[in-house]
Amino acid sequence: ISALVLTPVLLSFVKPRTHFVHPINIRPLLDAVIKLCASIVTTGARFVVLGLALLVFVVSGWYAFNLKVGDANPGSPILWPDSSYNNDASEINRQFQGSDRMFVVVSGNQNGSLREPEVLQSMTNFQRYMEAQPEVGGSVSLADILPQVRRVLREGNPMYAELGATSDENSELTYIFVAGSDPGDMDRYADAFAKNGAVTLFFRDHQGETIRTAIARVQEYVNAPENQLKNAKYMLAGGLVGVLAAVNEVILAGQIEAIALALLVLVVCCTFTYRSMVAGVFFMIPVMLSNTITFSYMAWADIGMNINTLPVVALGIGLGVDYTFYIVDGIREELHHSNNVEAAILKSLRSSGRGVLVTALTLIVSVGLWSFSSVRLQADMGLLIALWLSISAFSALFIMPAIVYVFRPVFVVGDKEHPLEQAKPAVV
Repeated sequence: ISALVLTPVLLSFVKPRTHFVHPINIRPLLDAVIKLCASIVTTGARFVVLGLALLVFVVSGWYAFNLKVGDANPGSPILWPDSSYNNDASEINRQFQGSDRMFVVVSGNQNGSLREPEVLQSMTNFQRYMEAQPEVGGSVSLADILPQVRRVLREGNPMYAELGATSDENSELTYIFVAGSDPGDMDRYADAFAKNGAVTLFFRDHQGETIRTAIARVQEYVNAPENQLKNAKYMLAGGLVGVLAAVNEVILAGQIEAIALALLVLVVCCTFTYRSMVAGVFFMIPVMLSNTITFSYMAWADIGMNINTLPVVALGIGLGVDYTFYIVDGIREELHHSNNVEAAILKSLRSSGRGVLVTALTLIVSVGLWSFSSVRLQADMGLLIALWLSISAFSALFIMPAIVYVFRPVFVVGDKEHPLEQAKPAVV
């Protein structure tokens, strides 16, 4: 609305220019860049550009598979690794069990299931199995409490630090613990009916790989035939690590689907606009190139695909194609006046190309300054958006005109069966 309505209205009030605001003239610089674009597109160098673009697409697409889903570094991904918060969190996790928790629920079939010796022994075995993972600093559950109560009853003799042999004995040990504790102390281990309880795992970090390994180990233990329980079952998962595990699973499962749907919208809109299926595929080229290069950079720079960086992908689909629209429509507009494709490309670069260059430089510099932010999230987002804009502008000025010149797509240049309508000369 502002571009189509507000801007023309404001321009109607602007008086003719009588002088320049400043003495710096960057027009020669812009002309030099446009001239470079034109010389590459209309000479044999265009094949070099297309070949390099194809090579970069293949290599970056292959390397993009190294992109990590979830947090790629310990600590908070919003802050820099050397921030006070992350340094303190690292020291806490080094000296203690771990500050990030995951709750694995043990759900019984009936009241009192958690007092069964089989269930409690399974919880003990599960804790030992999970603590073998280096990132798990420790764990706690009802199965840790009852042996210590039994030991206290035997004057601290460590020989008696074991679970009760029967459900009734475990019930008595539970009663003794509750009687000597404050109200609510038992809630972290089990409910009032001993039907549902939790094993709390303490993690030293919540990186994506740590979480995926932990979830895989939990499922491996739970699904093993020798660990099946008659009176209870294990259920995933609560706490910060559990929530992040769910988020990472959704990102991993939905990332390809989200990109595919965004590209589908692009193809449908271009197909309807230009009345050509080729147009839909044609405008996917800069988007796919921007995607693979940005993802490969994220993998190289250790920037994980998490809930914070995910919006950049959706934003990049739109940023990656709009510059190409300007150039291609400029070529089509010129071809309405002349059948010379080379001349149309040159005129489009000198007109629409200048607008693309100015717009891209303005946005790239503005968001690129975010990289100096003290907040890592903002710095990473600015750098990724600047990278995406740079690739999109380069594609629009160099790659896409070269493709038009070499392959002559019908929806752009027309053919004998579908010629472009020629504009009628103005009547004076």
